Amino acid sequence: MRALVLIICLLLGCALLVNLGLWQLKRGNEKEEITSLYDQRKKSVPTRLLEQGRLGPTESTIWKNYQLSGRFLNKVYLLDNRLKNSSAGYDVLSPFKIFEGPVVLVCLGWIAQGVNRDTLPQIPTIDEKVKIVGIFTPPPFSGLDIMPSVLRYEEMEKNRFRIQRIDVQDIGSKLDVDMYPLMFYTENPLPGLIRNAPDPGLYQPHKHYAYALQWFSMAFVLACIGCYNLVRRGRG
Repeated sequence: MRALVLIICLLLGCALLVNLGLWQLKRGNEKEEITSLYDQRKKSVPTRLLEQGRLGPTESTIWKNYQLSGRFLNKVYLLDNRLKNSSAGYDVLSPFKIFEGPVVLVCLGWIAQGVNRDTLPQIPTIDEKVKIVGIFTPPPFSGLDIMPSVLRYEEMEKNRFRIQRIDVQDIGSKLDVDMYPLMFYTENPLPGLIRNAPDPGLYQPHKHYAYALQWFSMAFVLACIGCYNLVRRGRG
C-alpha cells in the first residue's frame, strides 16, 4: 500500500513538472510570435484610418502603424509605478475620439513623478482636432486585479486620474463611449514627455525556453530518484 502511494505521488509530481515545462514552452512560442509579427509590421507605412473606413479586428490591427484623425477627450489617466531609466513616473494616457470611429486610449508618453507624490506633474492639453501617428499594442499589465473598480481611479485634479492598472473596457464604460480594446502609442509624444512605445524584443522568449528546460530536468531527476527508491524498496 505504501509503495502505491509513493508511485501515485511520483506520477503526480512528474506530471506537474512536465506541465509547467509545457506551459513555459507555450509562453515562449507566444512571445516569439509577437516579436515576429512586430518585426513584420513595424516597417509598414502608417495606414490612414479614413482610407480603411474603420478599425478592423484586433488581430489585424495589433503592432501596425496607423494615422488617426480626431480629438482628445478632456480626461487624463496617469498609470502609476512606471519605471524608466531607474526613475519612477507615469504613463500619460488620454482617450481619443476618432472621426466616424471608436474611442482609442492613447499613450502620450512617459513623465517623471517628481518629488511630491501628492502633486501631479504639469501635462499639456490638446483641445483642437489633430492627427496622430503610432502603433496599436495590447494594454500593458500593471498592478493587481484584486481591488474594487472605484479604488483604481484616484482623482487628483479635475479630469486627472491616477490609476494602478489599465482596464480599457472599464474606462469606456465610465465614459459611456465605445472603446477600442487595444492601446495606441504615439510616435511623437507631447512636449515634456518621453516616448515609451513597448518593444516586443524585451519579451525575450528564450527565457521561457530556459525555464521549460529546468522544469523538464527537474521532472527527469524526480523520476530517476523515485524509480531508484522503488527498486531499492522492492529488493529490500
